[in-house]
Amino acid sequence: MLLILASWLGCSGPSMGEQASSSSASDTLVIAMDELPRTALDAYAWTEPDAILAGLLQVPLLDSSFVCGLQHGVGAAQGWTFRDGNVLDLTLRSDLAWEDGTPLTAEDFLLGFQVAADVHSARALDLRGVSLELPDPRTLRFHLPLFGDRGRQLARVAALEALPHTRLGTVEDPALLRDHPLNTRSPLSYGPWKVDSWTETELVLVPNTHAPYDQQPRLSRVVLRALPASNQRMVALERGEVDLVPGLTIQELDRIGAQDLPVVLRHRGMRTLDFVPWNLGEKGDPALRDPRVRTALAMATDLDTLQEQILTTRARERFSRPAVGTLTPGLCRSHPDAMRRLPLDSTAASVKLAEAGWSDTNGDGLVDQGGEALHLTMITLRGNGRHAAMALQLVRDFRQIGVSLEVESLDAEAWRSRLGTRDFDGALMAWSAGLTPDLSSAWASDGAYNLTGYADPQLDALLKQEQQTTDPNAALALRQEIQQKIYADQPALFLVWIDEVVAMHTRIQDAEIDLISPLNHLFRWWVPSEKQLRTADGLLLPKDESPG
Repeated sequence: MLLILASWLGCSGPSMGEQASSSSASDTLVIAMDELPRTALDAYAWTEPDAILAGLLQVPLLDSSFVCGLQHGVGAAQGWTFRDGNVLDLTLRSDLAWEDGTPLTAEDFLLGFQVAADVHSARALDLRGVSLELPDPRTLRFHLPLFGDRGRQLARVAALEALPHTRLGTVEDPALLRDHPLNTRSPLSYGPWKVDSWTETELVLVPNTHAPYDQQPRLSRVVLRALPASNQRMVALERGEVDLVPGLTIQELDRIGAQDLPVVLRHRGMRTLDFVPWNLGEKGDPALRDPRVRTALAMATDLDTLQEQILTTRARERFSRPAVGTLTPGLCRSHPDAMRRLPLDSTAASVKLAEAGWSDTNGDGLVDQGGEALHLTMITLRGNGRHAAMALQLVRDFRQIGVSLEVESLDAEAWRSRLGTRDFDGALMAWSAGLTPDLSSAWASDGAYNLTGYADPQLDALLKQEQQTTDPNAALALRQEIQQKIYADQPALFLVWIDEVVAMHTRIQDAEIDLISPLNHLFRWWVPSEKQLRTADGLLLPKDESPG
């Protein structure tokens, strides 16, 4: 039995529930975003802005940091106990409350669990095979699938969100909550921040005075401002109208580098994978079911040129690395650093195609079989400039070996629909990698995020063995073997990991910008009084009142 108690129980400082003085709050942080969150509840989060907002409005059940992997600490739970290998008890701290002062209870987490487990989302994936009971008003008892790694067991429930059961009662149909005001415009917070206003162009957060004392924000307010055009974001940064711009493009990095701005560039790390899952199912081109064809496409892809032309600044700094799988390089031990990627070799690629029965029989420059040319269609999300440039290069690269690639640029609604129905040959997409070394969700035959329809009984057996292995070194060896096998089969065209960069005003202190979030532990961020630039309502101070 393992028992971990909250470190704050033995620390000196304010008593539990004591509120931080509002006078400690300083300045307003204005963040430029290409799109605002559309939802506030984690169960319905679709985009990173959705997930960021959900995180700001709650005290996580288990707080997390990331150093070569997730490290779990106390959050809403003050301690935890493992029983019988796969039974986990979490004890809630007693000073948790909703923003209206209503105490937060275990029943709120039970309702959150019931909704999250019933909604098609990333959280539902975490909760597959998990059950929850309440032995008493402050204890959550989870029954978990058997895993050898307890860190991964904790990760399944660490981000579970509570829902106010006194306000919602029993939720018969979780889908109805998708359009509920608690999810769309008037969320109820039990975290450091609460929503002050939410419009189509701006979302304003202010401190939640009912949050625990150790979660009280040090900033006066945070403004998320929708600036969808790159030039809008850059002009606002240059004029001092915004303080933080996440997800910088190479062109934006070049523009910032050419000026003397009071900003610092912070690297989040490599969590975003650009890749093309091939559709190996009924709606995909049958040629893609032959691994020799998929290997040929990989060998024709010029990743060095792609990175040089699309992901390298004028100062010759590269913000990417070639990918060989779906585990982020941030997972230091689990990522296959030693794996050799396929060489760029169009001649060998053409040989592979010929072995699969594809050759140019009529001299038109395209390989064919039975009189039909090899013609593939790839969908992309409209508005993603990086992917538009990558798609153009893939068209050229594939043409070198006689394969025709047509690119369909789709709006967000059509993109989600086509992905959901698997109506594509390939989909150029940005994959936000998980922060645990989970390979099953993408590559098991029943994986919730198996976009390709890839199925291999031998791989399924290896994945199950890896999950249940209690020896960390044995599990690590299995992980490497699994990734080698996946890469050898090429069910997806693995392109590059993107090094995400955030521009932030130099006056901001103690900012945590990492793989978990570009706004991790935002309640800890602060600005010294002598460097304050904004009034209480977020407007810039007159120049004669500004520091310096």
